[in-house]
Amino acid sequence: MITDVPIDAMQCSGPGKSSKGVYISNRWYGNQDILLRAADIDRNAWFNGKLQFGWQPGTGLDWEQGMKLEVKTQRLPFFVWNKRNINRCRKEGLNWGFAIGSPFLYEKFTPTNERLKSAIMFPLHSAPEYLTCGWEQTAADFKKLADAHGLGATMCLHPEDYQNKTILSSLEKLDICVTCCGDKFYNRYMHRFVDLVSAHELVVVDRASTSLFYAAVLKRPIMLMESQIKIARDDYFENDEYAPNWLRQNYPWAVAGGYNQDQALSELGQEYVDVPRIREYLTGATDNTNWWQGEGGTAYTVGTPGRGDIAERERILRVALGNIHVKSVMEVGCGTALNLRAFRGMNPSVDALGLDTNAAAVSMCNAVGIRARRANFMALADELDGAEGERDLVMTAGVLIHVRPELHAACAAELVRMSQKYVLLIEYFNDETVWNGHLGSRDFGKVLEDVGCRVLASGMLKDYGAKEMPNSCFWLADIGNKDVPTAHKEIYGW
Repeated sequence: MITDVPIDAMQCSGPGKSSKGVYISNRWYGNQDILLRAADIDRNAWFNGKLQFGWQPGTGLDWEQGMKLEVKTQRLPFFVWNKRNINRCRKEGLNWGFAIGSPFLYEKFTPTNERLKSAIMFPLHSAPEYLTCGWEQTAADFKKLADAHGLGATMCLHPEDYQNKTILSSLEKLDICVTCCGDKFYNRYMHRFVDLVSAHELVVVDRASTSLFYAAVLKRPIMLMESQIKIARDDYFENDEYAPNWLRQNYPWAVAGGYNQDQALSELGQEYVDVPRIREYLTGATDNTNWWQGEGGTAYTVGTPGRGDIAERERILRVALGNIHVKSVMEVGCGTALNLRAFRGMNPSVDALGLDTNAAAVSMCNAVGIRARRANFMALADELDGAEGERDLVMTAGVLIHVRPELHAACAAELVRMSQKYVLLIEYFNDETVWNGHLGSRDFGKVLEDVGCRVLASGMLKDYGAKEMPNSCFWLADIGNKDVPTAHKEIYGW
């Protein structure tokens, strides 16, 4: 049975953005809780980046230009819903995000069996920016629509309006019942929505909104309010396109009072719903993280501590850096710190930090005087505090070749976030992207360019007499700083 929940039980104070990357919008409508629950991740955890919180026909980031700018300038990971979203992101140069489908599709909802001979409208909001003809007129139009279908009328109000006596009195005079899903921080918001939608004969909306598609997935008839969409401008589209024609062309079932579950599922990004993948995306763990953290990774990384020629690595680093001198360096996937020890050979005072997922490797680094710690790849900026993550140069060597290609842009973006000046990659090269399920190769210089870097130098290690990983290439990139030594510009011709 549908019962109203006390409003104070549905209002939560929104958490701010903590030093560990908790973004307010990630928690809206219980989306973050749903994803963490689906992926079996500690609900007290956070995930790095920003999550699209509602249906958008654009990038999914258009709702706030400041957010899109922050994502772009800070290379923040981001998570959108469908193919249209991710393609638009790629078009705008945002190459490191993921399409994951709507969180709504990850939850196992149990719709109520109750049926009320009533129509319900989502949502009535008295703020003028949400309506085109005022809330009083909207309510009156909705009542007429419900009466025409021989149905009672219920309006789902925003919390502030649910407590507004003037609005409640006006709706009561129109014989409209009222209810509420709670505020956007109420973690049972989606469950409340499902209960209300599944109990009513008809769902009414005044625009192409998230509720339109959620209701269609629940196989409830939907109707768009013509009085609203006739004059409602759709701000999601370029060139000031207007909503009415677009809505009628794309969702004729809604205008006619029906539903199309398949189209709704597509709009919500069902093709991207994959629990193992979201666990990987949200935690920064890759396919083989467990292997690298366990005995296999220990054997590979520290089983043969004599492997690797530090003098050879120092020679390669000198070639890659040219006349660039760095005071601080961080290596992601540092192993036993051979590269960082080579940096120490070049500059004994360099501030070196190693990160690795394998505890034994971290212990060995610390034992030889290189400070190291464990960290997940795609959450580096949130696991390292302040100056600890501010390095002149951030590098990987033989790390990205073990990561699936679709994660490369996100990993590179995370390296850029951690760097103050430069990123250096030493990885297997191939003109084409190759991946056999465990090991891969590609032109990683293009990956760096995709996340906004300028490649300053590159070269095959075998051309410099390297015996270890001779088929690897180095790529040195500038993250956008203008303060690049003149000598380096002359060496590399720009």
